[in-house]
Amino acid sequence: WEAAGGDFLKTQEEAYLNNARHQQALFESLQALERASLAISQKLPSECVAADLREASLALGTLIGEVSTEDILDRIFEKFCLGK
Repeated sequence: WEAAGGDFLKTQEEAYLNNARHQQALFESLQALERASLAISQKLPSECVAADLREASLALGTLIGEVSTEDILDRIFEKFCLGK
């Protein structure tokens, strides 16, 4: 948490992350990193740690504009009601 700037962001988040989507992405990433840290301390299998690290990476990717095909399709179809 501290390594990712968590303590600083507690007091400064409005100044640097005024976009709600960015705040959510950072929050999700920090949660995933905390889970990965806990998994390491509990000596869980590396697959568990890797899954949390991947989730953190994907969340941070949204901050820098990385978009997957799945993200695009989700955004397109969330606005439409597809009938039979």
